[in-house]
Amino acid sequence: MTYENVEDTFFEAFEGKYVRALITGPTEEIVKRAAYDSTSTPSAVIGRVEGGVEKFLDKNETPDGRYGAIVQYWLGGDDVEKFAFELSYRLRQDILVKPFTRIFDYSNNGSEEYVEMMDIVGHCGDGYEWIVEEYGRKMINVPIAVPDFQIEEKFRINDGIMGGNFWYLCESQEAVLNAGRAAIDAIMDVEGAIAPFEICSAASKPETNYPEIGPTTNHVYCPSLKEKLGDDSKVGEGVNYIPEIVINAVDVESMNKALKSGVDATLDFEGGFRPRLLRIDRIRAAHQRPRCDHGIGKVLREPRTRRRLGPGGRARAQAGPGMSGRGDRRAAGTNLADRKSVV
Repeated sequence: MTYENVEDTFFEAFEGKYVRALITGPTEEIVKRAAYDSTSTPSAVIGRVEGGVEKFLDKNETPDGRYGAIVQYWLGGDDVEKFAFELSYRLRQDILVKPFTRIFDYSNNGSEEYVEMMDIVGHCGDGYEWIVEEYGRKMINVPIAVPDFQIEEKFRINDGIMGGNFWYLCESQEAVLNAGRAAIDAIMDVEGAIAPFEICSAASKPETNYPEIGPTTNHVYCPSLKEKLGDDSKVGEGVNYIPEIVINAVDVESMNKALKSGVDATLDFEGGFRPRLLRIDRIRAAHQRPRCDHGIGKVLREPRTRRRLGPGGRARAQAGPGMSGRGDRRAAGTNLADRKSVV
């Protein structure tokens, strides 16, 4: 595999807070419903929680011997109280209501910052809830009509990285869906990484004519506006779709691995993904934390066997500007419309 057609550029990622949890249940169907429901609606760009499914576990991999899903919930910034409040909606309305579910803290580090679950979830028992010690943990037992829901007493809050991303430029809908699915599957094989938007169809930019509604479309990368914008359009010849994959990860190493795995998976499809070097040049810290620079250029070298996408399945890869409000800018104040097109 070569990478000569992946644009040698960067995105800006952001520090964020996350909770890593394990949902368990008696069947794979219940666990998947709880995991996907509770991590849907990625909303960090509008100040709310977003999440994603990291991995599904077999019965022999969970504390209670049931099917499991590792999930992550994220919020940008440092407002822990707001994070807890928003997180509670996901846990109560999307998991507690699923029959026979249970939630464990699944933190991967020794953070001393945590959320107390009694106030935001446990009191759904209306004062009749109690603490039990099971599975080597302190669990809140919430009495409900289908007995009973359990959640670990405390969940650690960890620092991670939000907003890694790349675009892949496509000719066909088949390329969008099949190559995107391959990228998501590859990212799920990386411990500590999620793709909160899965295949994202809505490129956005920090600059907007309507700031009251948040990020709006990155118009110069909209294929349907190519003729209207003329020379201002950044959509290349033969490009009909520009989907994005967004990545959140627990640390820089996981981000780099997930990014490479996702890019490699899309490039594995014959007929379009022509790699050029993709790297992280910087991680922008929220709230004036120190900036740190990291690169993954040197790891994008391993050859892979190409796999044919199918008739008409042609696409190309590009390191993605900040879709979904991720704020990918070459420098502060730089307009995304000034970015050079890969095609």
